[in-house]
Amino acid sequence: MDMSENTTTVTVKSDGDRLMIVCDRDESKFFVLDYDSYCSVARYYGWQPCKHGCETDGSVNCSHHKTHEFELSAEKFLWDNCVGESIDDPGWFID
Repeated sequence: MDMSENTTTVTVKSDGDRLMIVCDRDESKFFVLDYDSYCSVARYYGWQPCKHGCETDGSVNCSHHKTHEFELSAEKFLWDNCVGESIDDPGWFID
């Protein structure tokens, strides 16, 4: 049995103005990304908040950056690297 048939994937998509996460199994299921979600979603796609090794997920300041800098960095990372990219659903679209 091919386990990939049972795996739900999600893809970063854009309508030109905004980013969204779309469930590949059912494209009517999606959520629009905003500053509250950029950091957490970008981390699933490989974004690292602080290149200096600080232990932050981007939702809190570190000694090098403020949270708004992390949000802008994560948003840019998603736009530049992730539109059209898919990953296994980390639990966002549980049936």
